[in-house]
Amino acid sequence: GGEPTLIKKHFVYLEKLIEKGFNDNIELWYNLNLTNVDDELLEYWKKFKKCSISASIDDLYERNEFIRSGSIWEITFQNLKKLQKYDWIDLSVVQTISLYNIENIAEFYKFVVIDHKIPIHINWVYDPFVEIDLNIA
Repeated sequence: GGEPTLIKKHFVYLEKLIEKGFNDNIELWYNLNLTNVDDELLEYWKKFKKCSISASIDDLYERNEFIRSGSIWEITFQNLKKLQKYDWIDLSVVQTISLYNIENIAEFYKFVVIDHKIPIHINWVYDPFVEIDLNIA
């Protein structure tokens, strides 16, 4: 987490692991918002034993932009498709369910799993606790 793709020292760290020959025994696993997936990063990743990417995407289109402030759907989706091309990347989507996207779960599932063949893992928002009155007249 923490968007390591935006941290320059992250690249230095990967480079040092490769220089020392540790990369053949290391499995990388990232949780990313997919805001920054450049070709230089892919070149590093493919030198490791395994690379797993859990893409933090909570909804589609502008709804994801609202939930994940600072993200741009076109870039997120472009990077998702880019990562899906590589058979050496174990790609999945992690969706955090909240009041903002609960009504769109079926549409999201269809888009990600059915249309694009990417598995989804689910997180739930637990805080802040919101009490809902279910006594609907």
